[in-house]
Amino acid sequence: MLDVSGDMHRLHVLQRGNPLPFTPAHEHGGGASICRPRVFVANVDGEELDEAKRGATLGDILKMVEVDYAANGRKSLARVKHAATHLKEFFDACTKTRVITSDRISAYQAERLGQGAKPATVKYELAVLRRAFRLGGRAGKVAVRPEIQMLHVENTRKGFFEPEQ
Repeated sequence: MLDVSGDMHRLHVLQRGNPLPFTPAHEHGGGASICRPRVFVANVDGEELDEAKRGATLGDILKMVEVDYAANGRKSLARVKHAATHLKEFFDACTKTRVITSDRISAYQAERLGQGAKPATVKYELAVLRRAFRLGGRAGKVAVRPEIQMLHVENTRKGFFEPEQ
């Protein structure tokens, strides 16, 4: 928890919800003998995340999808870039992947549908996001992948043309 008051920023380190005693070095003359708790970022299993996993952004992993599509010669690269544009508008390209949670993804779905986007379009954008997280995880840049609930789309064709038509 970060307490910001005036020009002073104080970090309250919690262990199981209880604050740990912590005194910044500048309050004791900057001595090196002050014991400071080690602060680290961990995934849900408590494993410490290295800098690569902590620093991955949405823009980084979406770029991985574009590179993957280009390397595999997929014809839908332009569509992926269009989907990435909408994802970056909502989440911001500089957003760390660790803060993109299932509830924010649900909010994205609701906002895009509210903007008039078709369910199939939103489903495709979510598929691009899911692919981005999978590629990021495979590359070791994403520690935790959020659960992405895909929209149910019912737009199958309901008739056939006969040759004489």
